[in-house]
Amino acid sequence: MDFFYPIDTIEEGINYKTDIFDVTKTISKKDYPLVEVGKLVLNKNPSNYFSEVGQAAFSPGSLVPKIEPSPDKLLQSRLFSYGDEHRYRVGTNYSQLFVNAAINKVNNYQQDGNMNTKSVFKGINYEPNSLGGPVQNNIGKTTEYDISGKIGSFEYDTNYYSQVI
Repeated sequence: MDFFYPIDTIEEGINYKTDIFDVTKTISKKDYPLVEVGKLVLNKNPSNYFSEVGQAAFSPGSLVPKIEPSPDKLLQSRLFSYGDEHRYRVGTNYSQLFVNAAINKVNNYQQDGNMNTKSVFKGINYEPNSLGGPVQNNIGKTTEYDISGKIGSFEYDTNYYSQVI
C-alpha cells in the first residue's frame, strides 16, 4: 500500500491562511498535495503477540534524517512524553527488545538498569573520555524556529462531570 503525506516547510506553515499546526484544522489538498513518501507493507501477523505487539514502543521522535517534526503543540508534547511512557510500561531498556531495536547497532554509554538484555563494558560511562568511544553525532540536528504564545498559570474550570449527567 502506498503511503502519502502532505509536505511543507515551517515557513510555508507559518504563512498559511489558517494555523496549520492546530490539530483541529484540516489542510486543503489543493494547497498541499499528497506526496508519496513510502510503502506500508502488511505481510504477516505477529507470531508472539506479547513480544511483538505488547512490548512495541513507537515514538513520533523516531524520525529519519531530514524528516522533522512540526511545531504543533500536541506533537511537541508527545515527542517529550512518549519516552517516559515506554520506560514506565516496558522498562528502561525498551530499546534493546527485538521489536524496538534499531536495524543498525546503537552505541551509547547506558549500562545495566532494569531488564537489561545485553552485557555492557563496565568502564567509563560518560563522554568525552580518554577511551575514544562513541561521541555525539549532530547530523540529525533539527531546524530552529521561533514560537509564540502566552506562558503562564491560568485558572481552569475543574467541574469535569456536570456535562455528562
